[in-house]
Amino acid sequence: MQKILSEYLIDKVKNLKDKKIFLRVDYNVPIEKNKIKEKYRILESFKTIDYLIKNGARVFIVSHLGDPEKFSKKYSLQILYPFLKNKFKDIEFLDFKKTKELFNGKEFFGNIFLLENIRFFNDKTKNLNFAKNIAKNFQIYVNEAFSASHREHISTFLISKFLPTYFGFRFYEEIKNLSFWKKNKRVLLILGGKKISTKYPLIKNFQKDPLVKKIILGGGILNYYLKSIGFDIKNSYYEKDFNKKISSKKILKITDVVFYKNKIVDIGSRGLEEIFKEIKKFNGITIWNGPIGIVEQKPFDEGTKKLAIFLSKRKNFKIVGGGDTLAFLEKIKILNKFNYISTGGGAMLYFLAYRTLPILKIGGFSF
Repeated sequence: MQKILSEYLIDKVKNLKDKKIFLRVDYNVPIEKNKIKEKYRILESFKTIDYLIKNGARVFIVSHLGDPEKFSKKYSLQILYPFLKNKFKDIEFLDFKKTKELFNGKEFFGNIFLLENIRFFNDKTKNLNFAKNIAKNFQIYVNEAFSASHREHISTFLISKFLPTYFGFRFYEEIKNLSFWKKNKRVLLILGGKKISTKYPLIKNFQKDPLVKKIILGGGILNYYLKSIGFDIKNSYYEKDFNKKISSKKILKITDVVFYKNKIVDIGSRGLEEIFKEIKKFNGITIWNGPIGIVEQKPFDEGTKKLAIFLSKRKNFKIVGGGDTLAFLEKIKILNKFNYISTGGGAMLYFLAYRTLPILKIGGFSF
C-alpha cells in the first residue's frame, strides 16, 4: 500500500514534546580556511529545526562532511558549530566520544545537539544491526537531507526501517518542484561538471523522454561526448574508464570550445551563441546542473558566467542545482534570480533520472 508523501511531513506528527528526533540534514558544504563558502543548504534546514524546537522536540542533528574513512579534524562538524550557535543559542556539540556514547545508549540532557560527522561511524555500511542499534536511541527519524538521499547509507536509508519516518519541509519542496512530469512540462536540460558517469543515467533516460526537448552539455561531459563523435579534444580531461555511448538528436552539438595548453577549458563565444539561440526559442522548464567551464580559474569561468547571466534574465521557470553551480552563482550574486534552487547535486540528478529516491522506494511513498 502506497503512502502519500505529503501526509508524512513532520508537521503531521500530533505530539512532538520531548520526542528524541534523529534529524538527518546535509551540511556537506564547501569549506575554505575554516570558512563556509556556500551556506544555502544549511540555511534551508532551519525551518524544520525551528518547527521541531518550537513544538518541544529534542533535536539531534546528523550530517556528513566530506568522505573520511575515520576520524579526521579536517572533517569534523565542529567547524560548523559556531555558525549554528549564532542561530540556535542552546545547541551543544557532541564530539566523537560523546556521539559514540549517544549511539551506545547514553542519555544527554538538552534540546538541540549537533552530532559529530556521521561518516566517522561507518555510515556507508549496509549493516542492519548497526542501524537498529542507533535507531533504538531515538523515537522519530526525520529526513531533511534530500541532497544526500540518493545514497543507501544508514542515516539516509536503513534507519527508516526501524523508526517512524517523516520528512522535513525542504525535502518535500524538492520533490514537489522537481516532479516536472507531473505537470506535463517540457524541459531543456543543461549538464556540466567533470564526470559523465554520475550524469549518464539522466542523459540516457532524458534522451527517450518526450518531455525533454534539448540537452546541452559542458565541462568534462562535453569533452566525453566530443571524443565519442570523433572530435579532437587533444589532451583534455575525459572519463577514460567510462565506456557508455551517448548519442542523440536532442544533444546540442557544440564544437566551438576554448583550448589552453591543448586542454578544453571553456565553451567558445560561437558555442555560447548556439546555446543562447536554443534557450531563446524554448519556453518550458530549464534545468541546470554543473559549470560548463573551469570556474575555479579565471578567465575560464567566462562561459559559465555568461550562461548564468543569460539564464537569469529569462522569464521561463528555471531550476538550478549542484554545489559547484550554487557556489558560483552565489559568488557572482545572482543565485536569487533563479526560480527554484535545489539543494541537491547527485540527488537531484538521481531523482530526475529515476523519478524516485531509495528512501521513498523503501517506504512505498508516492507524490
